[in-house]
Amino acid sequence: MASLLITELPDDVAQVVREVARYLEVRTEDLVVADHTHEELREGAYSIAYEGQYDWPFHFTEEVFRKTVDVPRDLFLEAGTGWFLAVYPPKED
Repeated sequence: MASLLITELPDDVAQVVREVARYLEVRTEDLVVADHTHEELREGAYSIAYEGQYDWPFHFTEEVFRKTVDVPRDLFLEAGTGWFLAVYPPKED
């Protein structure tokens, strides 16, 4: 269960995940992308956790719903248990 800083993401992380991670990194402090699977995320999905406020994933997904933030069309984001955001890149065939 290693945690990675956004700047240290492995090369095989999808570009769309990198873009969202960088977008969030600019807007939050102490952001960490984790390679572990909260809530049994499917292979290729990542969780983004913010050390601090617990409700930021819900605020972010609400802004996505309101279309005030620009998220790639084929990327699915889901607020977890109040402290992490699940990032599901498109499945590759």
